[in-house]
Amino acid sequence: MRKVLFILLSLAVVFGLSDGAFAKNGLSASLALGINGNPGQLASVITSDGLEDSMMVDGAGDLTDFYSLMKFQTGAGNINNSMVSDYTNYAGWFFRDKITLVEDEDGLIDDQHKGEKKDVKTSGSMMALDIAIHAKYTMMEYLWGRLGFNYTKKVTGGETSWKDNEFGMSGTQKQEWDYKTWAIPLSVGLNLPLKDGKYDIYVGIGLTYVSGGWDLKVSRTYFESTTGVAGDLFTACLTDGFGTTFAGITDFGSARGSETVEFRYSGFGFNYLIGVDAEVAQNIKVFVEWETTMAGGYSTYKFDHPGLKALIGNYTKYCFVGGQVFRVGVNYWIMDPLGI
Repeated sequence: MRKVLFILLSLAVVFGLSDGAFAKNGLSASLALGINGNPGQLASVITSDGLEDSMMVDGAGDLTDFYSLMKFQTGAGNINNSMVSDYTNYAGWFFRDKITLVEDEDGLIDDQHKGEKKDVKTSGSMMALDIAIHAKYTMMEYLWGRLGFNYTKKVTGGETSWKDNEFGMSGTQKQEWDYKTWAIPLSVGLNLPLKDGKYDIYVGIGLTYVSGGWDLKVSRTYFESTTGVAGDLFTACLTDGFGTTFAGITDFGSARGSETVEFRYSGFGFNYLIGVDAEVAQNIKVFVEWETTMAGGYSTYKFDHPGLKALIGNYTKYCFVGGQVFRVGVNYWIMDPLGI
């Protein structure tokens, strides 16, 4: 992408200066629609990574569970005795239990092929629609400044459901992602006209104030964990038949764990863009542009559902807002009030 930007900019400089072309100074307004193909940079989380959490769990001195945990973590039937000896002198011991909060779609499809899941339905990563309005002022033929308002909302993707075929859990498990932000970008840049100003290549950089984030609606009757004892809820430890690998679940039963988890960020970030416009009528231009916004920060969500609150409590995640938007729009020249 950097090579493409450099080539386009170099060509624009050469042809623009050689033609002696000048951009049309003055104030203009634009309206555009765009697509953000990876809002929140969550594509890998949805399709291949999922989300996990971990907590310290009180084993209450039960070395049977400890052996199970060690076998699960090492995948071996024999446990290093030195690992166990560190815990034999304690009346109660603690270990870290890993909980799968969000299943990844690739893993669910693999599990369905292995017979562990059934009726798996996936929709891939999210895609968002971007609506933008801008006011732009061009001066001294080559310089411009632009103030805008962008609204981005998920329109497709991020919906997953399945049924358990491994632990005997009933009901359909669902998880649905959502994303929405609004932003006020302020950019300045260089305008390079071609063919007597009939065409322009422009580049810019600036600051953006952005607010919003992503949601995750979960509706589950169980969550998988390393040992199944997370949160001291109902435990089911299973074996693969060889006594070497253990898996666990935390079962909500009829008290389905349903909640919409929200992660939000508001603050400033950077933006940069490159675009091309062409005059199609007097004072009217159409344009295409590629804009990138980089902003985000850590956000913590506190669960309200009693079971989820006991199981997880609080969950902190870096909330990225922005990304890359490919945009198509129309620009209308209004006037040149300053005559700069």
